[in-house]
Amino acid sequence: SVVKAVCRASSSMEKVPRGCSVERVDPLDAAGLARAMEGAEAVYHVAGATSARSQEGFDSANAAVTRAMGSAWRKACPDALFVQLSSQSASGPCGGGPVTPYGRSKLMAEAVVRRSPGDWAIVRPPAVFGPRDDAMAPVFRMASKGFFLSPLSGGGFALVYVKDLARLLADLPGCPAARRVVLEPSYGR
Repeated sequence: SVVKAVCRASSSMEKVPRGCSVERVDPLDAAGLARAMEGAEAVYHVAGATSARSQEGFDSANAAVTRAMGSAWRKACPDALFVQLSSQSASGPCGGGPVTPYGRSKLMAEAVVRRSPGDWAIVRPPAVFGPRDDAMAPVFRMASKGFFLSPLSGGGFALVYVKDLARLLADLPGCPAARRVVLEPSYGR
């Protein structure tokens, strides 16, 4: 199979693996996205914003883009599995609901997917770590010096390694049980 990366015009191609074809499309252009998705066997929606200046900024980058992606999927390849990469932030602490603008926007994006008639899977990873990870680097630098911060509730800190998450995502199309479900991958301890 050919893997196609559909990216914004402003996206860096630095981390797109060799062998992927690349198509640049406005993420809010459902017609352009549909053309890019024609014939897809699986659609992975992994784009999103983790920072914005307002709730509206998060909603546009996360929920509105998901709405355009969903519309394009239903038009171009409705039999393909649609995989929405969300965030543990959508469920909030202890599953009590999102507490941040980011989490609320990811939950709104999930609602768009859940209303879709086709086969979909929503994946809510916790903190993801791995090579070239600038966000988690300070946590690991502190840990290497013997310091590790954990939430006061004593619930621990959920993590998933990027290669394990990628393997899970790649395996989803071949797993019939992974249809119309929300998955929350992390390590047991």
